[in-house]
Amino acid sequence: MNREIANRTHPAITGDHLRRLAVVYLRQSTPEQVQKNTGSAQFQRSLAEVAQSYGWPDPQIKIIDEDLGRSGSSSQQRLAWQSLQRMIEAEQVGAVFVANISRLSRQVIDFELFRLRAALHNVLLYMDGHFFNPADSKDAILAQMTAMFAQFENRKRAEIMRHARFAKAKRGEAVSQLPLGLDKRS
Repeated sequence: MNREIANRTHPAITGDHLRRLAVVYLRQSTPEQVQKNTGSAQFQRSLAEVAQSYGWPDPQIKIIDEDLGRSGSSSQQRLAWQSLQRMIEAEQVGAVFVANISRLSRQVIDFELFRLRAALHNVLLYMDGHFFNPADSKDAILAQMTAMFAQFENRKRAEIMRHARFAKAKRGEAVSQLPLGLDKRS
């Protein structure tokens, strides 16, 4: 651990938070990103050192990375995300560390339900290099706005990709594989 960042403090962190787990939640959207963008996962894992610098001992830091390669556009297929929420409800978690809000979710409703659960169970969120107290109204509105931007970016990216596919189709370029069994000669 970098000694320059050791022994940090934050007014929102209490002894109760430090007695519970600091969970570092990792997510990347596709298996291809997991293979090719290894630096992203390394950066996300390094958040364990941030948790340690704020006082969580190693045995109290849990890295959850089972959702690597799963999109944040839906929470249905993310089993680790669901497990994290159960851990919060069981009051095992004191803080959740993520690189940014889009690692948690790209849907406002999923994030808001997560934020409300965290607020109810006194769980802090660390994202984008800052702590957020989801029970604090100022932090809540900032987190909600950030979630809306993440959802907007996701929708905008999908729209741009859809327009690009239509442009390719107009030029006569293949935009997807042909269905199995289709004979191009007929």
